[in-house]
Amino acid sequence: MDGFGRSLRAREAKVYNDTKIDDVIEGKRQFCVEEKLVDKKFNENLRDVILEMDGQNFNLKYIQENGFNMPILFKRKDGLGLKMPDANLFSVIDVKSYVGARRVLDVFDCDTHESIQMSVHQWVKYYMGVEREKVFNVTSLEFSHTGLDRLVKCPDVVENDLDWVQMVWPKHLLSEQKDTTNIIENMKYPKVRKYCLMSVAGCYTDFHIDFGGTSVWYHILKGAKVFWLIPPTDENLKYYEYWVLSGRQQDMFLGDIVNQCHRVHLIEGDTFMIPTGWIHSVYTPVDSLVFGGNFIHSYNISLQLKAAKIEETTHVPRKLCFPFFAELHWYVIKAYVDILERDLDERRILEFEAEDEGFLKAVKDDALEDAIKVKQKWANVYLTNYELSGLKDLCNTFRTWNLAKFNFPTDLKEDGMYLIDRLEELLQHHEDDDQFLACQGVNIFKQLNDHVNPSEQKTESPQNNISVENMTPKKTTPKKILTEEIPLKPIFNEKFNKYLQKKKISLEGITKPSTRSKLKAEILSVPSKNKRKARIESEKLSAHAKKNKTVVRRVRCRSCDGCLQKNCDKCRYCLDMIKNGGPGLLKQSCARRFCQNPKLPAYVECYICHNGHKEDERILMECSICSEIVHPECLKKSSPCKMSKKVNNCWECPKCCTDKKAEKFSPQKARGHMSDFKRKQMVFKQDLSNEPRTEEHRHQPIKSLISNTKPLSNKQMINKVQNLKEILNKSKLCVDKKIVVDIKGKNGHSKEMISKGNKNKAPKHKSFDKVTENIRSTLTTHAPIMVVRPGPFTQLETCIMSDGEKHPLDRKLWVQVFVYLNKNDISSCMLVSKAWNQWCLDNCLWSEIDISNRNLSISMLCGIVRRQPSLLKLSSTNPTAKQLEWLLKRLPRLEGLNLSLSTAPTISAIMRVDCSQLKYLNLSWSSAIYDKLMIQLLGPIKLYPVYCVERRLPRLSELILTGCDISDETTTYIFSNLKNLRRLDISYCSRVTVVGVEVLIRNEHVSKDVLQEVLCEGCSFSENLVSFFRRFPQLP
Repeated sequence: MDGFGRSLRAREAKVYNDTKIDDVIEGKRQFCVEEKLVDKKFNENLRDVILEMDGQNFNLKYIQENGFNMPILFKRKDGLGLKMPDANLFSVIDVKSYVGARRVLDVFDCDTHESIQMSVHQWVKYYMGVEREKVFNVTSLEFSHTGLDRLVKCPDVVENDLDWVQMVWPKHLLSEQKDTTNIIENMKYPKVRKYCLMSVAGCYTDFHIDFGGTSVWYHILKGAKVFWLIPPTDENLKYYEYWVLSGRQQDMFLGDIVNQCHRVHLIEGDTFMIPTGWIHSVYTPVDSLVFGGNFIHSYNISLQLKAAKIEETTHVPRKLCFPFFAELHWYVIKAYVDILERDLDERRILEFEAEDEGFLKAVKDDALEDAIKVKQKWANVYLTNYELSGLKDLCNTFRTWNLAKFNFPTDLKEDGMYLIDRLEELLQHHEDDDQFLACQGVNIFKQLNDHVNPSEQKTESPQNNISVENMTPKKTTPKKILTEEIPLKPIFNEKFNKYLQKKKISLEGITKPSTRSKLKAEILSVPSKNKRKARIESEKLSAHAKKNKTVVRRVRCRSCDGCLQKNCDKCRYCLDMIKNGGPGLLKQSCARRFCQNPKLPAYVECYICHNGHKEDERILMECSICSEIVHPECLKKSSPCKMSKKVNNCWECPKCCTDKKAEKFSPQKARGHMSDFKRKQMVFKQDLSNEPRTEEHRHQPIKSLISNTKPLSNKQMINKVQNLKEILNKSKLCVDKKIVVDIKGKNGHSKEMISKGNKNKAPKHKSFDKVTENIRSTLTTHAPIMVVRPGPFTQLETCIMSDGEKHPLDRKLWVQVFVYLNKNDISSCMLVSKAWNQWCLDNCLWSEIDISNRNLSISMLCGIVRRQPSLLKLSSTNPTAKQLEWLLKRLPRLEGLNLSLSTAPTISAIMRVDCSQLKYLNLSWSSAIYDKLMIQLLGPIKLYPVYCVERRLPRLSELILTGCDISDETTTYIFSNLKNLRRLDISYCSRVTVVGVEVLIRNEHVSKDVLQEVLCEGCSFSENLVSFFRRFPQLP
């Protein structure tokens, strides 16, 4: 029984100590930093790696001569242009007062390498506290556009001569930045110029390369820092890349692996500059407060690009990368293209001036001397070897780098590939530049900006002590420059000498002040041919143009149906609005809200008595011709006028009606100044007038009346002509002549032979006039909705040789030969003869036309229409909406269209054209392609005020939407409405989820037998989606 007794001892709960296990899981450091602080191997050859300099010797000329490849230490900030707060009076508490206590910080846990968020108030409370359970570090407080920004200034050479952001980024974007945080959505420029680093004792940041390969400047305001530096050699960069990808950063110290690693101790007051690509780690022995900044420059471009590619390889989060890295490099390419093109033009102008130098010495005019000074103030541009090699690598990298292609700035008008090609061409002119002239401390970016915005600053060359004047003219208005800066070569050689001979003025007399000023006024007052034409036309203007009156903009009545409507959010004006995601270029209200009864604004007044609506109850009338607003009672003359029935308070005033009668002219004189279409229309209207018909008019063939209009194929027209024939027979007209009426149809010709009576016995019948009026009214009703193309030209079946004989091969055989030629050879064959020019336009030779990455011209548009392709590729061409609309209206055989890398306004042109024959449409990587635009593009044709059942693209079988900003709403609409869709590409559409694809299963109207391929690479789909696609038999 004792063996089975119950134990009365108290039991305690087991406590598991997981501290060591958590350290292994979280990745606690397995090496001791304190040992690395005293290791002597990191102090070897330190003077060969780190340079100590005075601030006054560190300038642009030094960097141009020696580059910026070595870390530089400044023991004093004198000469650098640095501006810092007083170290004895400034603390972390002051940072809170200037930045704001509620500013959110990204705080780095040095033990677990985790990032947490704190407010500045919480961080200051932790920093000033005595007991610290964890070691936190703040390295990413960017304080530009805050109160602290005024107390800290970057080094002069960085801010004025090196930093690309300050030199090439658009100035209006720099000034528009208002947000003080580093939220990428609110950034207008790369906001990385000024950082505040606050670290407590014991903080350690492992080896890293600053984002984007940027160079760094540090100033230790308080405390101390210890740096381990590794040179960016190819071998060391490979070690670094393997070390990051291995995931064992806590197990090994990178300085022990590489061949070279150097340790530097920085104390309070030191300024340290780290060049591009240097791998470094930082340790904080005591509490420290540091100011610094990052910048990208022109003297180490290759290494900057290499560092950016390492970030891409090691999968660095986008939040930790350099913001707008690709966009900044595109602006640099554009800036170098502008500078080098300007330099090339200025050098050519100097050559022309040298030829005319002898004549300029004889003509001692002040205006000419000012013009010469303006031309001579441009300094020739010379590139250093660092810039030349870096720019070549930049062109080669950006030509194939996807990051650069997908982040091209939208405000640049030129094409990216064109800028790269142009820069490579311009660099060839500078391969042999004199390096002595290139290393004179001249900032070429500043020279271009100063030449546009002149200043009178002077800089001294430190080596030769030569005063180099800023190469800019004094600030002048554009009009003054145009009048004083007379073109030198063409005028002074021929035209100017002839003018002197005509006026009988000698060169000696030009030196007299009176003759000189008179001559100058006469030269500037000589009108050109265009000016004479403009003056003659201006004399014929109405009173509105002579008195320079502005047209009053009318206001809404606020009572009609249009004013009471709401925005439809579907028309082109609604889609263009900024609130709907459009660019905001049209600046028009909704098409549905069109005011039917616009009124004059309340502020208008009579032009004669100067009384408005408030002072007088009389009605104000606005003239539709001269735009004068007057009271009818104020006009003294009681002349006839014309009232408008469509617009309120609108008429043609008596004065304009009188001027119209005085300006009447004969039609015979006016026809010579009209276009062919207007001339034909005028003749046709005169023939259809209600004046009594003479004998000549009565016997004129009806064919002459309708030959100038478009071909007819309507059955009603045939019936009316037959009725006309019966009426003529009933009237017993004698057969004297025959009238031939041609009614051309689509497939052939049909003719009716109509008898016409004798001109002496032909009476005038009302029934005849009534029928002819019906025919005429039908012919002149509406303009054609579609483009009416002329009939096909007659094909030449044979080719006539030079000896006058026919070639043994006919057209069909020659076309079979042309099939084996490429497009350039076919274009050359078109120049051989008229027959070959026609044969080379055969449809089988131009089934596909590719003009990607080129700017459309008028000749190219006409050439495309002549060739009538079935597949047209306009990738990266970005035509205007008018160009695309004009083109699509004239390509009835077009079945495929590639508009990748285009914009929403361009693509919206498809909605205004009949594209029902399209089977292939590519809109990949186009900007501003949202759900509303796609639904309107693929939806039914809108015939106001109702919708038509027929859709715009009923035959569309292949749709490419790669990289577009669409969501599940668009995919649902596509799968539900495109019945013939065989292939759909929605790759890299980040907003598309599983919900947008599941409609394939839920919707019964989706044709599962037609859909063959759905590409969704880069979308956030799960693996369970694969089971859904198994229900489609055609999918692979």
